[in-house]
Amino acid sequence: MSSLSALGLFNSLNLGRRAIAAQQAGLQTTGRNIANVNTTGYTRQRIVTGVTDSNADVVAGQRLPHIQAVRDALTERLLLQERSLSGTLTKQSTLLSQIESTLNEPSDSGLSAALNRFFAAADELATNPESPAAKNALIQRGIVVSSTFRSMARQLATVSTENVADARDLVESANATIEEIRRLNVQIARTTDEGSRVELQGHQEELIRQLADVVGVRMHQGDNGTRTVQIQGISLVQGANAAELVLNDSSSGELSLSVRISGQELEVDPRGGSLHGLFEAQNRILPAIENDLHSVDP
Repeated sequence: MSSLSALGLFNSLNLGRRAIAAQQAGLQTTGRNIANVNTTGYTRQRIVTGVTDSNADVVAGQRLPHIQAVRDALTERLLLQERSLSGTLTKQSTLLSQIESTLNEPSDSGLSAALNRFFAAADELATNPESPAAKNALIQRGIVVSSTFRSMARQLATVSTENVADARDLVESANATIEEIRRLNVQIARTTDEGSRVELQGHQEELIRQLADVVGVRMHQGDNGTRTVQIQGISLVQGANAAELVLNDSSSGELSLSVRISGQELEVDPRGGSLHGLFEAQNRILPAIENDLHSVDP
């Protein structure tokens, strides 16, 4: 009783109130963790409590009990970079597989086999220059070679056209993700419940990871919990504001990317994500193959 008197009645009641609040917050946090155990992108939460020598609920600028997401900022940043790299390599692998299928090598029906048969027919005609059968065989082999070149050129052109359409879809999807990240920033800034804020941030982080699959981005967190998402130092999302990605395609099919912000377009390099892999294939790999193909086109 003497210790209670020393503490004071109101201080004792306040201490009990804070203890109950901490237990309630712990139960709510545990409930959220259990409910979201299978939720993609959810980050486990934990409750941070402490003992103070005053009636204040705020210690070192943070209210107790404090809800905290169990995450490592450095690891998250590195994973974001690796997601972009993975997106690039996955898209390049898909497109190179399409090109490989178009070239159809090695095979008995590809360009190499057609050329070998053509030169064999030419050798046969050189050996028997008066033979009508040898002349006709060379002509037919030449037609097959020419047809094979034209078929490959058409297929490569189709791949190029599909790349442009795919790039448009990726940019449209990225812009939708950017808008959703911006919308969550608004919600996070308005939310007073810490548990709900951490949950919104977890959902937002999953969206940022999805965006990194498409284009290389960096993420920074502000003091109020909102996120700034940037590409090459240009903010795609900052607070309640968002920019827009714009796909540019030339008459030759070459692709480039810009950021439209405040009515101005700034050209950027994706530098990661599936868009980067697609741009590499469309702007560098395909033209090189087409040039090689045309340089030997009979």
